[in-house]
Amino acid sequence: TAIMAGIGNATRFGVLISSGDALERLAKVTRVVFDKTGTLTHGKPEVVAIHPFASGMTTGELLGLAATIEQRSEHPLGKAILRHAKSLGAAPKSVEQSTAVPGRGVSVSFDGKQALGGTLQLMLDNGICPSDEILKTVEEYKESGSTVIFIGIDNSVAGIIVLADTLRSDAGITVKRLHREGVWTTLLTGDNAQAANSIAAAVGIDEVKAELLPEDKVNIILNELQKSRLDKVCMVCDGSSDAPSLKAAYVGLAMGGVGSEIAVDAADAVLVQD
Repeated sequence: TAIMAGIGNATRFGVLISSGDALERLAKVTRVVFDKTGTLTHGKPEVVAIHPFASGMTTGELLGLAATIEQRSEHPLGKAILRHAKSLGAAPKSVEQSTAVPGRGVSVSFDGKQALGGTLQLMLDNGICPSDEILKTVEEYKESGSTVIFIGIDNSVAGIIVLADTLRSDAGITVKRLHREGVWTTLLTGDNAQAANSIAAAVGIDEVKAELLPEDKVNIILNELQKSRLDKVCMVCDGSSDAPSLKAAYVGLAMGGVGSEIAVDAADAVLVQD
């Protein structure tokens, strides 16, 4: 009776709990692991700078290329680029094939060309080595906490798209309350280390691990954070690529508003209002 009353009461506050077992597991959590984009932040990043590096390429042409690459993306960063491009009238071209590279970015083919949008590692994996000038510019943006998307075509870096996200106003309050309850906090993100450390410092998170692939997060949860029976991890995230982490954790908690359907389905509980 107490469990059913608890689940019903939580529902009134926009927290959907899948079962009595999930509620009981939530009570035993010793560490909360957060994703960054869409969880600690609003997940609605905005384009703040566009830097073409290819000879003769304009900012408009680079934005159009980025929109072409990201037009089928489900990632908040890809959606932000597409939204910004459309607002400025930079229409994406039709692509013949689009392939998501988990934790790295997107690869597309159009007009007989192969184009890439994503992390530095995605560029390196495809034999594209940015110049020192490009890397210096990228580092300057990263130090301010921004996220940088590399755009590659014709085996070179065409330019970069810089995005910034806003922190949720109650993120710091949430972390402080967890600490008062004796719960440890960790940030696991695929984003760059500078942006991750900036967010973690702003909200007071204990530990940060950045530039991770989805499988890295699973391994950290299983083999580091839950290495003993006493360690009970609650994973909080929004993305479809993090669904395995939700399942690996002792309890999985999904963001219901900005989150993907896959994450919601994989979770033990859902925050309807994020």
